[in-house]
Amino acid sequence: MIKKYSLGGLALLLVSPLTVAKTIYADVQVTPLKPLKNHTVWVRANQNTPKYPIALAKSGVRGCVVYSFDVDQHGDMNNIELMAAVPSRGLAKETKKLLKSWHWQVAEGQQAALEHKVIRLDFCIGGDSEDQAQQQCIAQSKMNCAV
Repeated sequence: MIKKYSLGGLALLLVSPLTVAKTIYADVQVTPLKPLKNHTVWVRANQNTPKYPIALAKSGVRGCVVYSFDVDQHGDMNNIELMAAVPSRGLAKETKKLLKSWHWQVAEGQQAALEHKVIRLDFCIGGDSEDQAQQQCIAQSKMNCAV
């Protein structure tokens, strides 16, 4: 009988913080820097907004990164290189994982060929709605992404 009460009390402690959790709004903006969008050979197969990495959201990390990489004639990413990150700790590692999960397809009217890309990703947390988080991220994406 005592064990049942102990386990029940533990369950209440674990459930209680979850029921009062505050909603946190976040957005990720992807900005192609090179080549320009209308001159690209490869496009992301999934054009949806990337998911904010859980590890970054939990620690409240926001900022921007710029990466360069190649997409080969088979649609595989190679030579992934960090060019800038603000803040530099944590953001680069999580973003590289995100990039490696992307799949590429040939853009309409193009033929598969090696393409060098430079992209910027902005990670924004805050605001009282998804729209506010997105507007903050759009504004942030216009700022310099360097220390």
